[in-house]
Amino acid sequence: MDATLLEANAALKSIVRKDTGEDYRQYLRRLAKEAGIEDPTDDDLKRFDQKRRARSSRMTTGSRRPSRTAGLRR
Repeated sequence: MDATLLEANAALKSIVRKDTGEDYRQYLRRLAKEAGIEDPTDDDLKRFDQKRRARSSRMTTGSRRPSRTAGLRR
């Protein structure tokens, strides 16, 4: 494992949502339950998080709108 990956994993573990006070694992567990997974195991949470990240990255990279000023000449 790369040191950067270890640092990133450690950073995720220390994230706490200000609005709910949930840590990252509690947040994932709540999202999984809302998605219909009744009692998610740690493996279920890993798969759920990977799918969620893949879906969100596809949505953001393809949905960028061009700038309104793009193509305008002075």
